[in-house]
Amino acid sequence: MKQIPLLILLCASISVLPLHEVIAKTKKIPAIETVDSVQEQIDEDMLRDLPLDPLSDSRGQDFQSMLISTYETSPALRAARAETRALFQQLPIADSNWKPNVSANGSVTGTDGSTDPGSSETYTTTAGSVTLTQPLFRGGRTISEINVAQASIRAGIANLQLRESDILLSAITAYVDLVRDDAVVDLNENNLNVLSRQMNAAQKRFKVGDVTRTDVALAESRRARAQADVTAARGALKSSRAQFVKITGLDVVPLSLPAASVEMPKTLENAIEVAQQQNPELRAAVYNKRAAGYTINSRLGSHLPEVSLRGDLSSAKDPSPLLDQQDSASVGVVATIPLYEGGATTARVREARQNFVARTANVDAAERKLIADVTSEWENWQSAKAEIKARETQARAAGVAQFGTKKEAEFGARSVLDSLDAEQELIEARTSALTARRNEVVARYALLAACGQLNPMVLGFADKIPDYNYEIKRARRGF
Repeated sequence: MKQIPLLILLCASISVLPLHEVIAKTKKIPAIETVDSVQEQIDEDMLRDLPLDPLSDSRGQDFQSMLISTYETSPALRAARAETRALFQQLPIADSNWKPNVSANGSVTGTDGSTDPGSSETYTTTAGSVTLTQPLFRGGRTISEINVAQASIRAGIANLQLRESDILLSAITAYVDLVRDDAVVDLNENNLNVLSRQMNAAQKRFKVGDVTRTDVALAESRRARAQADVTAARGALKSSRAQFVKITGLDVVPLSLPAASVEMPKTLENAIEVAQQQNPELRAAVYNKRAAGYTINSRLGSHLPEVSLRGDLSSAKDPSPLLDQQDSASVGVVATIPLYEGGATTARVREARQNFVARTANVDAAERKLIADVTSEWENWQSAKAEIKARETQARAAGVAQFGTKKEAEFGARSVLDSLDAEQELIEARTSALTARRNEVVARYALLAACGQLNPMVLGFADKIPDYNYEIKRARRGF
């Protein structure tokens, strides 16, 4: 069989362009663009899409400043702090049972009367008295009530810290959402510009007969889709900005993602161990259980006698027609012994015991929830880190594919649809990479929140934490 020359086979295999045009176009391929250079350019583009905030540059630590501002000015946190400070007053109220009660009474009485027929007496009596009562024994209720107050205050502070963690996590989420959505708008606007140029090029090529009307329609369709994507991205950006302002009170556009400057748990077991020590929800449940236990002791004390020291001092001017002045003073010990109260005291004790059972169950539930939350957030964080690598690999591959498709389309080896599909693949890949990086930041701080470490102490502004111990002491010293 006679062999067919290779040149003839090559010419027969190319139906779009004559061989001499292929050779001519081949000479125009840029020699400096390689797959490696395209991948490097994609990496630079992705870093520019969502730059990391080093927290030490001239931008003034936007992320850190946002957290501090949210912590100090959030209306929800200011309300929660006021409610917690109200709990501080339970301690001086309980302490007051150690101290004496002093009361004073005064009266002015006018008398107009008669003793025998035809005689009458009119006089005015002025009297005053002071009574002092000093509790001596209350069946141990005073100590129990003080313990209840202290445990309740610590539970309130733990609940406040949980609220602070939730607000800070919401602020971080709103921050990175705004960063991502701003970058997505830029991506879609750039994609719209690219597709607009492709549509214009397709229309010009159609006029000279280089492409069909179908190719023009495809370019116009993709351009319209890109316009819709831009509109949707701008709407999402406005919504994210509104949410950011609502949570932080700031109207400043974030410039970058927060850097991973917080030390994270090394293993899941380490994360659970840290959470069991620092999680505010668990600590609040433990303190509430303690308060319920002390409440039982307080209720049991109601069955015991109550002993107090009582002193009275009184003086009266003109107490009767026969006396000009009457003064008296008395001191004594008063004991009150409960004998029968219709079963109310016993019912209160049973109520307190059931509340203790409930608080104990709440501790067990909080421990289970803690393990589940930490495990879930740990896996979310690990998945998010792995997704970043996969999405960035996808974006690099999509960039190479888009570059290759574009070059092959110049030689007629790819259709207009192939070029449009490659552009769409690239924009979707880069958007997915943006979302993956956003998800990793949120998952990172959500894990810190589950571990009880999303607080000013860990985030680097411990000096902004109010000195609650001093405030409690000051409240207790109240007169």
